[in-house]
Amino acid sequence: MQADGPYDADWSLALKYANACGAFAVSRHGCTPAYPSLQELEFFLDRGVVQRDLRNDPALEQIHWSTTRHTRNAGDWSDMRVFAFDHRLQLEEMDGYDLEKGGTFKW
Repeated sequence: MQADGPYDADWSLALKYANACGAFAVSRHGCTPAYPSLQELEFFLDRGVVQRDLRNDPALEQIHWSTTRHTRNAGDWSDMRVFAFDHRLQLEEMDGYDLEKGGTFKW
């Protein structure tokens, strides 16, 4: 199910990548800076989860730092279309939610 390029991916592959990117976003602090580079994403999908809190996985953090540090203040962002939504309120309203459970989810 390998695509020829990022714009040739089928829905299954696109959803696989999107779910993995979401795992990074909820595990790390910040939103956009938390998203993985393609190299980091492929490493993660090939290797799998070694540590649930991805932000504390040394191998992933090293790849993230080394593949994203040059892009933090550079690039043309005029073509970005991004939507972010904070689901914290919905989580807090769920039956059985408490601060300890919420804390283990993200922090």
